[in-house]
Amino acid sequence: MRKINSFAEAESFAGEGIEAILHASLVSPEAAGIASAGDKPEKEASITAYVREGRETSAHYVLDCRSVDGQSYLLCVHVGNGPSVQHFNEDDWLSFQEACEDEKIALHGKPVLAYTFKGLVRVL
Repeated sequence: MRKINSFAEAESFAGEGIEAILHASLVSPEAAGIASAGDKPEKEASITAYVREGRETSAHYVLDCRSVDGQSYLLCVHVGNGPSVQHFNEDDWLSFQEACEDEKIALHGKPVLAYTFKGLVRVL
């Protein structure tokens, strides 16, 4: 597990593939039931959302993935020191959803996994 400090570092980490991300992480059972080594990102984007009523920014490198069994999910790699998706409230999720949609990444109905320096967990 490692802390990601920039979008360039997150893009490089994601470029190693889902298998490498899983290998580098403590993976919760819920996340392990969704992501697997053969999964492929279909879209990737650097997302910055205004959270905490606009007082803070939250940065994630978001991978819109397709699992080997055809399920779609998002893997959000936390960047920097702002709040991670795993600590979002309802308003933060709305802001994040809008930022994702601006990059043509749909959040609705998909499981969301969060990668932080602590590991990989399912948050939605």
